[in-house]
Amino acid sequence: ERQLPLRRPGHPGARAMEQGRTVWIREVTDRWLAEIASDERHLQLARELELVNIVCVPLMAEGRALGVLTLGADRRRGPFTPADVEVAEQLALQVSQVVDKAQRFELETRTSHTLQANLLPPAPPPVPGLAVAVRYVAASQGADVGGDFYDVVPLPADGGVALAVGDVVGHDITAAAVMGQLRSVHRVLLADGRVLGVLSLGSDRRRGAFTPADVEVAEQLALQVSQVVDKAQRLELETRTSHTLQANLLPPAPPPVPGLAVAVRYLPASRGAEVGGDFYDVVPLPGGQVALAVGDVVGHDIRAAAVMGQLRSVYRALLADRPPPSALIDRLQAGWSLLGLQLMATALFAVLDPGSGRLRIASAGHLAPLLVAGGTAELLDVRPSRMLGAPAAPGPAVEWAGVLAPGATLLLYTDGLVESRESDLDRGLAALREAAVRADTTDPDELCDRLLAELAGGVRADDVALLAITRCP
Repeated sequence: ERQLPLRRPGHPGARAMEQGRTVWIREVTDRWLAEIASDERHLQLARELELVNIVCVPLMAEGRALGVLTLGADRRRGPFTPADVEVAEQLALQVSQVVDKAQRFELETRTSHTLQANLLPPAPPPVPGLAVAVRYVAASQGADVGGDFYDVVPLPADGGVALAVGDVVGHDITAAAVMGQLRSVHRVLLADGRVLGVLSLGSDRRRGAFTPADVEVAEQLALQVSQVVDKAQRLELETRTSHTLQANLLPPAPPPVPGLAVAVRYLPASRGAEVGGDFYDVVPLPGGQVALAVGDVVGHDIRAAAVMGQLRSVYRALLADRPPPSALIDRLQAGWSLLGLQLMATALFAVLDPGSGRLRIASAGHLAPLLVAGGTAELLDVRPSRMLGAPAAPGPAVEWAGVLAPGATLLLYTDGLVESRESDLDRGLAALREAAVRADTTDPDELCDRLLAELAGGVRADDVALLAITRCP
């Protein structure tokens, strides 16, 4: 509850940031405090707190030190344990992502507002006989920019002045860019040289003939409509393109595997052109075993989809030596920086012997798989290690081992199936178990369809990947 600013160069927080790793002071002595305290007042405060342990975990993002998380334990609480330090490192990992996102958001805000300011026309020139003033105030909500514009153009031919003010539909970088283009476009039903259609209006006897002012209003309306139609067409094309890219990065349909019935499903997010990094894989191995994988790259854009494709390729390359699932995680963690993958990912790897049903599973920060058998559904007690790309764990990944009984189904999935902004994860997992029991089927295809219909209908903010494997009786 009280701040203890220890600012000398020997402070473990400074060392943690410089070295990019956790610094754990297991024994806090009075002499050590005296060496790093800022002044006598801070030294006295440190003595009053009776600190026995200090842990400093750097907040890192893509190799950059963003800050440091410092925790202290006093005599009443007792010294930190390795488990406490691991919790602190996991907390620091989450905090670093939030801090990095906030910094990126701040940069995006400055960049987008600078772009918008540069797209606006310069101050209007002096116009004889007129006093002209213009103002532009950007939205104050973060990085949002709009398409509001104005223009004052003297007309040399007749000494007149052309005035314009308007607002492009939308509130993002695209709207700002269109705003810059629109200033050079005048009442033309064209967009990038493409005729999108025509706006036809008719006047009957009761209304009377159109006036020149009516025609000008029609032309302005056509201009607004053309921009909306053009933007809708571009969004549709971008959506198809991004989802096609993502679909091509996913593996093909799983091959037939003797003794197993396998079903896979992939549903992209339903929000426009966004794509994610969810993936699955089924790979028959020499000797009759089958390697299974499902995972989710952090992020929801083209970069996440690209990293997903790279990760799946690396995973398949590592299978050449047929390592156990835990070794796969350890190798990926050790070589993550060499792979040049800038995003973190969760993943779950498994190896199944169809003949005996022997099953081994290891998780890198991923949700536990669901076992459906005999009218019940339970989450397997697979202890997750750290996410891929996170700071190295103190020990190797833990592996779960068991047997998939004949007629039982193993379900691997990503968090888009069970997590949403309206419902927390525990409630989503409970809903998954209940839906699997209600499905009451040993057909993995039917199980996937029933789960998606019940849990992933409507608007989806995240992708969903499903992999269901049933051992044949």
